[in-house]
Amino acid sequence: MNHIIQVSGDSRRVVHYNPDKQTLDLMKLSTKITNAVHPSETITLRLTTPIAALSIHPKFPEVIAIPSKSQQSISVPKGPGEKSGVSVMATKQATKATISLNHYRTYNKELVFNPLILEYKASMDNKINVSPLPWLLKYSPCGKYLAIHTRIVSPIHPSFNEILIFDAANEFTYITSTNFNFSVEDLEWVCDEDSIKLIAACIDGQLRIFSYLPDEEILKCEHEYNISSSPLSSISYRDSSNVPGLLIGTRDGNTYIMDPNTMICSYSNLVNNDLPVLCVSKGNKDIDIITFVNENAHLVRIEDGIPKEVKQIVDLNPRWRGVYCTNNGTVIMLNKEGDLKLLSMHQTLKTASLEEKPKENKESLELFKVPDKEMKVDGDSQLGKKRKRDYGIRQDREGDRNRERDRDRDRDNRNGRDKRDNRDRDYDRDRDYWVKRRR
Repeated sequence: MNHIIQVSGDSRRVVHYNPDKQTLDLMKLSTKITNAVHPSETITLRLTTPIAALSIHPKFPEVIAIPSKSQQSISVPKGPGEKSGVSVMATKQATKATISLNHYRTYNKELVFNPLILEYKASMDNKINVSPLPWLLKYSPCGKYLAIHTRIVSPIHPSFNEILIFDAANEFTYITSTNFNFSVEDLEWVCDEDSIKLIAACIDGQLRIFSYLPDEEILKCEHEYNISSSPLSSISYRDSSNVPGLLIGTRDGNTYIMDPNTMICSYSNLVNNDLPVLCVSKGNKDIDIITFVNENAHLVRIEDGIPKEVKQIVDLNPRWRGVYCTNNGTVIMLNKEGDLKLLSMHQTLKTASLEEKPKENKESLELFKVPDKEMKVDGDSQLGKKRKRDYGIRQDREGDRNRERDRDRDRDNRNGRDKRDNRDRDYDRDRDYWVKRRR
């Protein structure tokens, strides 16, 4: 199991699940921007059941988590995109399906656990004969809706995925759902006065936009955009004062900034790196944080329309190297000791040399372990062509350096011979002069 960190929508609370200590920490942050960041209040609850995923309410001290026992029929993934073996026992076909979640909320400065059972009408068209397996869950920015991504795995019928919408303000009553055949890696809500959208980053490299109509209680897929040939690993949305931005990270190391309204890509390849993107986070003042697998976290700022790397954050925990940024500019990371660390943008962050190569960590590399057919690299694939092109560029640069070194060496040798010849001529001329004077 890995550490899990989530930030509330108002950036006032941070929740941290520590699998080693089996604790859930809920921290309250100050809204003032200061040089030193310290939580004003911390509430800790010791858990008896491991957690696979969680989501914190954007306005209230409320956390909903997916217990690992609800994913017993499929092993819990170590990172986005990992597929696992299936061993599901078929049950009787039912018209209602249930999802078991853990509900945590503060009462009198204590974190109280309440089991949460969500019921909804199962889709009979797909002949569900097993309980759905919750995988992802996400609160809407206003906290009214809760989106849950589930995987329906059956040994008899084809497996499929489903996104469910529940009314969080009305005792989590079921509203609507939609099913599909692709797997979702990350979810993000985009809400404004005119529309409510749910953006899904999928394993097939597609970015799908779901539109939710509250009056009709319908969730439908409006658009599909082919972003990358590799799976999308993480997305982050923040409606800044300048322009709303959607930051996307892929498993082949590419990053994109897009406008979710027009779906126009403003910037791409913010950091030149071929490692898979583990986590992306949009910060304030056009600062984005990108974390790669087995790599430092990169702080990127858009200056004069050009993405520029500002700094790198090192000393990250190998169990979870993701770094987040709040609206107030607070950087949230997990240090090597497994403790949550809060930094400010005004603080001097430790920088890493660009030439320093981080030590390989097998646990970090396992986060993005995928089948060979998904990460197949041959000469005709995009990744294979990119590697060939990069290899050719490196060879050309090495050849240029060797030729420049040879030219400098020849020039130095030639200059040395010329100086030696001039010195000998001056010596001979002076000697002939004094010989004539003596005569």
